[in-house]
Amino acid sequence: MAKAALNQLGRQLAVEWAKDGILVNLIEPGCVHTPMSYVSGSNEFESEWFKQFFINPNRPRVPLMRPAQPAEIAEAVLFFANPRNSYCTGTMLVVDGGLTIKF
Repeated sequence: MAKAALNQLGRQLAVEWAKDGILVNLIEPGCVHTPMSYVSGSNEFESEWFKQFFINPNRPRVPLMRPAQPAEIAEAVLFFANPRNSYCTGTMLVVDGGLTIKF
């Protein structure tokens, strides 16, 4: 519900602020390998649970079979921040390695 609420807020702000030339877009990241990925000194993305549930070759829930690197999310942000982006507003860009298409 929280993610849906943020999506709707972004869409509403895009409509409301368009008249002022303000673009509002959202990035929806999936699993991202960051320092927060380490729990009790071990990387959660290397755990058996993660491997079995998300990147099991027989039925991967993340088709790219790996978490994103922070730089990959940053590239999506840079697209929206680029001055050449003058016509995207109210857009939700999912950067999750294909996770959401599997559910």
